Amino acid sequence: PHKGVGLQGWPELIPFFRALGREMREDFPVDVWITPNSDMHPFLLRGVPCAWLFDLGMSLANLGWPHTAADSLDKISRRSLRTVAVLVARLLLYMANRDWPGRHARPEEVAAWLSEWNLEPRTKGRMPV
Repeated sequence: PHKGVGLQGWPELIPFFRALGREMREDFPVDVWITPNSDMHPFLLRGVPCAWLFDLGMSLANLGWPHTAADSLDKISRRSLRTVAVLVARLLLYMANRDWPGRHARPEEVAAWLSEWNLEPRTKGRMPV
């Protein structure tokens, strides 16, 4: 499936990643897509810029196997895994050779993004320090 870059906030980074995609000659969409069902969610809560590659056909309401006891290699295509690994490696190489425009987000920005996505931080109403 076609992958896209889902930023966990930081909408100002959309042009940066779109420019990388054009330079890499990769046609991947870039948008803000916040989900608490991710490995990078704790980074978002701390204000650290983070993103993930997502399947454009995926529904957040039906994530399936990830992060369950059934999350095993037999559920994925090894070819797709290799393709995504190459895309991530290339993306990181391109990113490493430019100035990073990202910045830490203030707790009130993170709270606003979570509110926009109807998410409550897993810290019982308090943002982590």
